[in-house]
Amino acid sequence: MLRISDVVTLHVPLTSSTKGMIGTNEFGMMKKDSILLNCARGGIVDEQALLVALKSGMIFGAGLDAMDFEPPTTNIYGETLLSCDNVVITPHIGASTVENQSQSRMAAVETLLNFLEGKTVSSRLV
Repeated sequence: MLRISDVVTLHVPLTSSTKGMIGTNEFGMMKKDSILLNCARGGIVDEQALLVALKSGMIFGAGLDAMDFEPPTTNIYGETLLSCDNVVITPHIGASTVENQSQSRMAAVETLLNFLEGKTVSSRLV
């Protein structure tokens, strides 16, 4: 899939098997006009390999909502990924919309009320 995809988007947990899942090898397989989106966790993408891939033109660009170090500061990333014109970095707040925050609060209250009333707590809300 890496060889033919225009956009590679990551949505996996950080585990021992996913740490460094995308690195030099994987960037070498990707198309030169492809974009990597990490919407998962820092550590899944080898950030040094990503920097090389971006600066050398191995891939076109990257969108990162998760980094090895959160929040991504200029002290840590100023001379590396933050200095790349072909990278967009957000401080892992992609899900922090007004709607999502409201729904999360409502789910927490509903779960608490169900628990206090002795009702079954839905796993959907936990």
